[in-house]
Amino acid sequence: MTLLKILISRVGNNMSTKLYMSSLAVALITSGISYSSPVKAQESRAIDNIVVTAQKREESLQDVPISISAFDKEALEVRDIQGFEDISQFAPGLFTFPAAANPNGIRISIRGVGTIDPQHGLDSKVALYQDGMYLGKVIGLAFDSPDIERVEVLKGPQGTLYGRNAVAGAINIISAKPETGEYFGNAEFGYGTFTKETSGFVNVPLSETQAFRLSASWEDDEGWVENTGPGENFSASERYGFRVSYLNEISDDVELSVT
Repeated sequence: MTLLKILISRVGNNMSTKLYMSSLAVALITSGISYSSPVKAQESRAIDNIVVTAQKREESLQDVPISISAFDKEALEVRDIQGFEDISQFAPGLFTFPAAANPNGIRISIRGVGTIDPQHGLDSKVALYQDGMYLGKVIGLAFDSPDIERVEVLKGPQGTLYGRNAVAGAINIISAKPETGEYFGNAEFGYGTFTKETSGFVNVPLSETQAFRLSASWEDDEGWVENTGPGENFSASERYGFRVSYLNEISDDVELSVT
């Protein structure tokens, strides 16, 4: 199956268009090709500074005394991470499984510790947070979150910072905030054998201290097993979501953020 994606981004007055095409055949052909180039010793030792909020404040990832896997905005776009169920492919020790008899639920475990029973009355042993809001149940976690700024996966007990529910670890999804600098936006379209998807956002500055940001996504999966009887094809689904954010920088120390 080939998935063709078109990414259109606009920053200020500059418009750029990128075309992505990925397929199994291309992966097999290029797997045997390698390329190397000399790199200066100083450049090979350079480490990018990744800012995380794993301890409820902004810190450099190198200064946080926690086993953590962090993904910035560029890493999320390259890996096409849209929500909780996509992270396990790139975070060692993190596993996600579909909830039994409920396509909207996800069972998550870190280092073998997790919640297998998806009952509504049971809290997950992995604390899940969307912009600081605690999501305590495994039902309803199979959603896409457009316009993500970064993702943090904290491994091991986090009871001091995240309470009794973080026995196995914690996962933080942080959405992008509005920016007061300038107007810009992004739109992405994808079409595959069974799937059609689109997502994007627009950032609108209202003043030197206020800004507005709208994000949205939509995905239509036709299902890969044809149903000859009544109803849709098996494994078919349709997902859509949107987010509206408002930012007001009242002063250097006070900030109002509404989402």
